[in-house]
Amino acid sequence: MTAIDYKTIQSNAYDNIYSILNTRTNVKDPRSVTNTNNRTFVHNSDPEDKALDFNEYPYIVLLFATVMKDKPTNDGKVMEVSWTQRMIIRCARDGSSNSVRNIGRTDFLNICDDLHQTFTDLTIRQTLTDNNIRNVKINQITNTQVSINDITVYESEYELTFKTRLTVSA
Repeated sequence: MTAIDYKTIQSNAYDNIYSILNTRTNVKDPRSVTNTNNRTFVHNSDPEDKALDFNEYPYIVLLFATVMKDKPTNDGKVMEVSWTQRMIIRCARDGSSNSVRNIGRTDFLNICDDLHQTFTDLTIRQTLTDNNIRNVKINQITNTQVSINDITVYESEYELTFKTRLTVSA
């Protein structure tokens, strides 16, 4: 991980959260029980079209953060910077093979639990703080079931917010 500074307000914020999510000891990939990272589990864009045969399920989509700057100092060099980043989790109800009844339910709930655990873990929060990611909050925004090609898919959207005071110019 690399600390966020005025040159990397967007890129390091994304890369650091991606790094936390893509560490399989934090958020476990049910399809890779040995944690070998042999498939893409965390995506930066929605693979839904590619995943319609359900081989790619379950997965997480980490979208790019929106950045807001507020409360500048008198000289404008230091501001409060806040980020809002969305994550989408999708699991097929009967797993990626569509053959094990309700395994996707278990996978889905485990991934959601891992997300909450990860972003409230004190060690991870300290690592994030050390890299200028402070006041981290995770909230579940939506939780739905949709039908794709007559297959039930569980979908949940989370919002991760964080902020810090940061020098924003040289």
